[in-house]
Amino acid sequence: MPAPLFVAAVAFALSPIPAPREPLHALIDQLIAASHPGYETLAAPRASDAEFLRRVTLDLNGTIPTAAETRAFLADPDPDKRRKRIDRLLASPAYARRMAQFFDVVLMERRRDNKVPRAA
Repeated sequence: MPAPLFVAAVAFALSPIPAPREPLHALIDQLIAASHPGYETLAAPRASDAEFLRRVTLDLNGTIPTAAETRAFLADPDPDKRRKRIDRLLASPAYARRMAQFFDVVLMERRRDNKVPRAA
């Protein structure tokens, strides 16, 4: 018979996660502000849509967005467009290539094929 703690852990892991009532960035800001007095005066303002798009595309794909992608993103009135863009970038093959490049630099110390053959 499984231990009660194990059963509770499995039940918790399989239970649906409720959607937060506030955007995730607001919850993160609250947690940071709770442990850093004066956070509101020190924190940078929220990035504009154009700045966000450029930063997130560079961070996740290692490229800048095309002019057409930028125009479409800026014209999109959907309040959830940032989350959708992040999901789309994370699902793209460019993200996998960017992370492979990043970890090659970080873990392999910029020495290609030094410790692990590139094909591996």
